[in-house]
Amino acid sequence: MHPIKNAALSIVILLAVMAVGVFGFIFFEHLSFIEALYVTIVTMTTTGYGDIVPTSPHGQAFVVFLLISGVMAIAFVSTNIVGIVIEGQLQSFWGRRNMENEIKKLHNHIIVCGAGRVGEHVIHRLRLENQSCVAIEQDEDICDHLKTRGILYICDNATKDDVLVQAGIEHASGLISALPSDADNVYVTLTAKSLNPGLRIVARMERSESENKLRRAGADQVISPTILGGFRMATAMLKPASVDFVETVLNRTNLQIVLEELLVKDGSPLVGLPISRSLLRATAGINIVGIVRDSDLILNPAASEIIRAGDLLIVLGKREHFSKIEELIASK
Repeated sequence: MHPIKNAALSIVILLAVMAVGVFGFIFFEHLSFIEALYVTIVTMTTTGYGDIVPTSPHGQAFVVFLLISGVMAIAFVSTNIVGIVIEGQLQSFWGRRNMENEIKKLHNHIIVCGAGRVGEHVIHRLRLENQSCVAIEQDEDICDHLKTRGILYICDNATKDDVLVQAGIEHASGLISALPSDADNVYVTLTAKSLNPGLRIVARMERSESENKLRRAGADQVISPTILGGFRMATAMLKPASVDFVETVLNRTNLQIVLEELLVKDGSPLVGLPISRSLLRATAGINIVGIVRDSDLILNPAASEIIRAGDLLIVLGKREHFSKIEELIASK
């Protein structure tokens, strides 16, 4: 039986024994209800009698029965309640140990600082993309919610160095600071960059004047949910078809059209070829919609554009075709 049900049953048994004791003393010793309740409790707790003592043979025999059954009932209740407490503590302890071990195994994961309104959606998207992540959140209610969803988390303050280390920042590939305070996001960004200089950091901002501070602290990208949301709402009103297209490509993961980033490494057979001869479209049905080269973005590149080593190709195509592309961009 479940420990909670055991505890509930033991309490019911204890109350039943008390009720029998009260009515027994009323019947055998002709006591009032209060006196009977008092004697029952004194008997069951083995405290000993004071001014009220059973005098009749039947009352004394009943006391023997009540003493044995009462002590057993109290022991049963105590055992179950203590068991629940100890079991809960052990489960909590082993749960934390197991989660710490799982976090230690992670490499190239994303650390999400803040799992509130913004962070929750960040984590949801990362999981849809099968990207391993660890959340850092100090609100215990939110932590309980993360636990029920099977998300790795640390319930602590993300601004602490040791907490970031515990989240595996030295082995992480990126960090998203989604805390509600700009000052906290600046501090987390600065600390994270000092612990792992190669870390990619995306930070949330609430006030536009915080952007420069976040970038100076080491943020690679600064996002304002307020500004982004307002821009998107206006665009949805003025250019609904464009918004629908972006929603389809970026957010509806059940559809087959996806937008991906592909890095062209040294030795790839694509290096030195114009886009028209890359065979990406002919072989894999994939279109290059942009190239990131030396921090510059080339949108809608011409067919004659030469692909170089280190180019980050922004491509659009069907999900099942991306398995074919690995051969084309892989290094020799």
